[in-house]
Amino acid sequence: MKTTKIYLTRHAQSIHNLSDTYNSNPENDKGLSSNGFKQAKQLAKRLEKEKIDIIYSSNMPRCIQTAVEIAKVIRKKIIVNSKFIEPDMGKYELMKQTQIERKYPKIAKMWFGDGAENLTLGESFKTAQKRMLKEVDILAKKHKGKSILIITHQAPVKFVVCNLLGGLKYFNVFGIDNASLTLLEKNNKDYKLKYLNNISYLS
Repeated sequence: MKTTKIYLTRHAQSIHNLSDTYNSNPENDKGLSSNGFKQAKQLAKRLEKEKIDIIYSSNMPRCIQTAVEIAKVIRKKIIVNSKFIEPDMGKYELMKQTQIERKYPKIAKMWFGDGAENLTLGESFKTAQKRMLKEVDILAKKHKGKSILIITHQAPVKFVVCNLLGGLKYFNVFGIDNASLTLLEKNNKDYKLKYLNNISYLS
């Protein structure tokens, strides 16, 4: 039985990450920071060992820029897929975390503390999670027995892992760093989490 490997990576450090600014609209994305480009190159070197068959990327510039640096090294085609985008931030678009905590303390408590399973921004986390899980399942069936790299964002990676752990109530019990790798393996219907948030290759 062939194992399907799904590598989930959060994009490398972005300019907005430097100020903890939330951004889900591609038109507002300022792309990677100078350190982010370094991280993307280090991630690419790490992935060179993994025999990746295909690269999927969120349509956000910070993800595409990360994907381009990886593709230069592993020489695989990049397929842009908007289903891997961040949850729609709605009125919180381009707000910093400190601003959200000050202006919307109830939302902030759910978002950054306990209550992500009931959180709605421009879209609900439950809806965004269903979108992400459905697309991962589609790709796992389409590329059965292959190694798939999905370059996405912190929340979507958490959505997938939370589904394995038992729900969105676990959203804030672990972190997903920039340019990190999380590996799932799938045999038949079952997904297994092989490792989470590996950043050992980053300087």
